[in-house]
Amino acid sequence: MSDPTDDAVDYLQSCFEADPVAMHCLMVNRIPVNQALADHQHALCEHVRVLPSAHYTITALGLLNGLLTHLGYGLVAGQFDDNNKLVGFQKYNPPEPQEAEPC
Repeated sequence: MSDPTDDAVDYLQSCFEADPVAMHCLMVNRIPVNQALADHQHALCEHVRVLPSAHYTITALGLLNGLLTHLGYGLVAGQFDDNNKLVGFQKYNPPEPQEAEPC
């Protein structure tokens, strides 16, 4: 049985290869959401802290990752180059925790 996170990566990668510009736009455009969606148990919304009032957004990947986590699977990450251009997808691998330097 395959890992659904791997399947999601493969699917997104095939879409990216078919139309990289469209996929870039889908992955970087942040859509404003209301408080109910911002408070949703699984939707991965971002709190925009530069505005004076509470403001939240979501991307297509945030919506997909919310579904994957709801189902108990891992996250998918977009891969971006140094110019913030989408270049593909991979499984999200959290960074290794680092020990604090002694003072």
